[in-house]
Amino acid sequence: MTARLAYALLRIARQIGQQAVIDGRKVEIIGSCITQSVIGSMARCTRSNVNRRLKKWEQCGIIKIRNRSIYVIDRDWLSGLISS
Repeated sequence: MTARLAYALLRIARQIGQQAVIDGRKVEIIGSCITQSVIGSMARCTRSNVNRRLKKWEQCGIIKIRNRSIYVIDRDWLSGLISS
């Protein structure tokens, strides 16, 4: 499930995400129009599982959730999950 979720986030970020620089780091922003339920559907898991994993990744500094938007901070780490 973790690899599928990482793939779904990166795919969404690539297709509709906006790029920005925050604290000197290049990040991609997934707007609030994409819900956790939609992400769960793409990753074939439940919204609650998506929520738990996103919170864990936020604690680790891989993503940041602000104003219902997801900021992908460490794209390389998420890409590593997909290939492992």
